Amino acid sequence: LINNAGILTFAQILDGDRARLDDEMRVNYFGTLDVVRAFAPIVEANGGGSIVNMLTLIALGSLPAMGGYSAAKAASLSMTQALRAQLTGRGITIHGVFPGAVDTDMIRAVDMPKTPAADVVTAVLDEPLVKKAVVLDALLRKQSPFALVRAVELAQEVLVSVDDVGLHVERDRAPGHERTARGRR
Repeated sequence: LINNAGILTFAQILDGDRARLDDEMRVNYFGTLDVVRAFAPIVEANGGGSIVNMLTLIALGSLPAMGGYSAAKAASLSMTQALRAQLTGRGITIHGVFPGAVDTDMIRAVDMPKTPAADVVTAVLDEPLVKKAVVLDALLRKQSPFALVRAVELAQEVLVSVDDVGLHVERDRAPGHERTARGRR
């Protein structure tokens, strides 16, 4: 299961529009939580698998212009860590991915260096699965329980990688799992 939905409204914490802050928390935190809660029992019933939560480097260090987004993603990081303990023993690993700016519709108009989305997918998925990324994307777009479970089956262990824009992936740290690095791309 790959949780990749997200919004960025550029609402500041102190004086930003409260409705926009609520939207960011609703999508970036509660949306991720709701999907995990809905699919964890299915993943477990199918013998286990992996859950990947797309977070952001901004979850680790807030930017004032993106205060609501930073806070929602930081909450998602904390949720990912809390779920890790609850999912231990159920055959489910959970991972947080912390890319820098990724070239998606969300920030396409922002003038800054960005990592192509395909490079993030390549970094997150092990090399044998890169060719299956198209299948994975198609399955996720179908939004049916069978398709999403099949997508989970395609997901494998996440790696730690750093590219020139700053992609970082937090591996599962449940007992028996070590943090590893694949180095620079």
